[in-house]
Amino acid sequence: MGANRPDRSRSRAVARALGLGAVGAALVALLSGCMRAVGDAFDGFGWPKVGISEQSAQMYDLWVGAVVTALVVGALVWGLIFWCIIRYRKRGEELPVQTRFNLPMEVLYTLSPFLVIAVLFYYTVSVQTDTEYLSPDPDVTVEVEAFKWNWQFSYQRDGATELALQTTTGIEQSAGPIEDDMLPQ
Repeated sequence: MGANRPDRSRSRAVARALGLGAVGAALVALLSGCMRAVGDAFDGFGWPKVGISEQSAQMYDLWVGAVVTALVVGALVWGLIFWCIIRYRKRGEELPVQTRFNLPMEVLYTLSPFLVIAVLFYYTVSVQTDTEYLSPDPDVTVEVEAFKWNWQFSYQRDGATELALQTTTGIEQSAGPIEDDMLPQ
């Protein structure tokens, strides 16, 4: 009867690992469709929700995905820290068994950060490629000129040019001096 115990505990460990993997895969599948809802529930995690282009929506989704990933990794790390504190607290004067070279664990904590970084890098490059795409025939061409505390935007559309001046104080002006009542108090 004692000879079957290692096989039984090994099969339990395999079943537990498969169960955790299935739960993790189910969570990923269920939460992947909720990205916009998660961002809306937490006010965009600091990213402005209002965007006028499809690229801004892609960047918003990337931002929310990166923040959720960071929160999950942080929760996992803190959970493992507290689990180790509770599980391996001192229980007497005898030193615990010293173990070395747990190769599967070393491979796991070496490859898992690279996997997370590779996935984030893939999505970042995908969004960046879409964002930096230049149309050969754009509807509007914007020329931006920066100078002391101001930005000047020249919108060129159908041969006509519209100028707009934006200051860092948020006051738009077309030309001329800024009046005192326009300045922030």
